[in-house]
Amino acid sequence: MRTPTNPLQAVREIRGTVLGTIQALLANSGEQRDMGKPYLLAPADLQVIKAAGVTFAASMIERVIEEKAGGDAHRAEEVRALVHEVIGNNLRNLRPGSPEAMRLKQVLIEQNMWSQYLEVGIGPDAEIFTKAPILAAVGSGSAIGIHPGSSWNNPEPEVVLAVDSQGRIHGATLGNDVNLRDFEGRSALLLSKAKDNNAVLEITAEKPVQREQNR
Repeated sequence: MRTPTNPLQAVREIRGTVLGTIQALLANSGEQRDMGKPYLLAPADLQVIKAAGVTFAASMIERVIEEKAGGDAHRAEEVRALVHEVIGNNLRNLRPGSPEAMRLKQVLIEQNMWSQYLEVGIGPDAEIFTKAPILAAVGSGSAIGIHPGSSWNNPEPEVVLAVDSQGRIHGATLGNDVNLRDFEGRSALLLSKAKDNNAVLEITAEKPVQREQNR
């Protein structure tokens, strides 16, 4: 039997029992679901789910400058001038991990403007962490989980990718990345406590995508 290389084609060629329309599945996937009828689960169940902290270097640097300057516009402008001397006027051209980024890091350290968040924003290593352990994610319409000790938390819409062990993308969908801002803000060492909880990630029904063939 030939194995399709196109994920969308593979889904279309599956033969099996029809469980219902996507509209019916979605309608029965809320908190008041009928457990006797099919409903949507998270498309990942027996895999640990990883997440990447992605922040644009330009906005991250500007935010740190403003926070460290403590509302002193003159002080903030002085630091911006030093930054521009190192990398020019366009922060958007800054490549994380580049020699220019490392020179900028040294300038910010000397000005007492360095932050642990800048390390993953302009440093050579991206922020990759465990978002949800096995069986901790929930599907469309399900109630999310919030740590009882948290009073400042928020949902974040994120792009979710289905990736194999070789780094190839097989599907894409949307997810609700629940964050506990109060825990995370107290210390970076509490990141796992802020991120890694039951039902702390809601993933919608997965949509296969077709990769471009000539890249």
